Amino acid sequence: MILPTQQVATPADINHVYDYENIFAPGEEKKLDSLARVFEKSNLIPIRITTVNDPGITTDNFDQRNKLLLDEWSGMHGKSDRCMSVSISRQLRRIRIDYGPFVLRLLSDDETKTIVENQFKPSFKQDQFYLGTWNGLNALMDTIRKNIKF
Repeated sequence: MILPTQQVATPADINHVYDYENIFAPGEEKKLDSLARVFEKSNLIPIRITTVNDPGITTDNFDQRNKLLLDEWSGMHGKSDRCMSVSISRQLRRIRIDYGPFVLRLLSDDETKTIVENQFKPSFKQDQFYLGTWNGLNALMDTIRKNIKF
């Protein structure tokens, strides 16, 4: 008999936000981290937000890199299919959101695209990365909560 793997909560000393591009002020980074932690505690879906500042990451491999970050994040959580990864690059002008199969049941690709276009991108175009990320994450979380069926 094979039992399903147990969801592992994000340890307190592990961040949800990795701002390598320095687009968030320290207080903003803490607020985003706190938002992700509260969501994980209430919905068991850990979200990782990463800003990309790596010369090896290009528009050609940006999406694949986020999928690797999702795999890494999932591994940290007991190979969970409940994880989400959001990568943002101001320099490349890209955002990518990937998630496991469990999240896909609660958040469609079309819903994700709409949220990116209507919540993240308008603020990003005005260099308001914190506001766009805050609004986008809240919209993602609200959509997931709305789609949970008991």
